[in-house]
Amino acid sequence: MKYTLCLLTSLEILAGGDIPLTFFPQFSADYFSNGSIHHFNDKGQASLATIGLGASKKEGLFSITGLFQFTSAHELAYQSTFLNPELNIEMNRGHIESQDTWFESSNLKIAYQTKTFSASFGKY
Repeated sequence: MKYTLCLLTSLEILAGGDIPLTFFPQFSADYFSNGSIHHFNDKGQASLATIGLGASKKEGLFSITGLFQFTSAHELAYQSTFLNPELNIEMNRGHIESQDTWFESSNLKIAYQTKTFSASFGKY
């Protein structure tokens, strides 16, 4: 969630500076024509624009990866998002004086991996 980046930054300070904390941006835009899963109407289209920032670090057998995303949606049929795990909707909000919506989401994965064993936990 919104504390993901603070957590990753704190881990960088605590874990030392030998292995860098790697940040990566994420940008995407998706278009859905009329009659698609995200736009049920006969006319028009839906679009999703996403911007995000992720970070990852590997320290020995442990790795941690986090991602925060902000998505703005135009003409999105919100009912289509209820069972869609790809959208990761956590906090749905509306734009002021507009029918469009926006939402934010985050992922965090902490993993431990050897040649014969792997375990991970988090929200991903």
